[in-house]
Amino acid sequence: RRVHGGSEYSRMSVQLVIDEDLLDHIGSPFTKEEREQLKSNRAKELSEMQTHAWKSGFRDGVRQAQKTQEEHVTKLLQKEEADRLKSLDEFIVTTRQSVYRAPLSQLQCQSERALALGCYRSSSDPLQCIPQVDRFVACARSVTERTFAR
Repeated sequence: RRVHGGSEYSRMSVQLVIDEDLLDHIGSPFTKEEREQLKSNRAKELSEMQTHAWKSGFRDGVRQAQKTQEEHVTKLLQKEEADRLKSLDEFIVTTRQSVYRAPLSQLQCQSERALALGCYRSSSDPLQCIPQVDRFVACARSVTERTFAR
């Protein structure tokens, strides 16, 4: 309801369906052939509208299916990438664990080595350093034998 200039009025809408009986009753301005032509045109329009709606729905369905497929493929690729990264990480861990690392220990025979090197540096005749080199070699052999005897 609306108020306009102090008076109230109501607006109402009515839908009127005109069928052939009503047209015959009130006297149609169209002849029966013209009415048949109008019906045929209306049926053709309805058929075209249905075809258009079906095609639009089909296109929308195809687009939705493509979108769903793309999302599925994307998820599969992401899962495959995650699996490969996990596999690579496991491979790296396994490889790092399988690499031999010699146990860290203090260098053995350092004093014998230093004496032999000092002799070589200070002497013009390397044959004079034979006793120092022999002590260094003996020390190195004994360390090697003890290491492999374990």
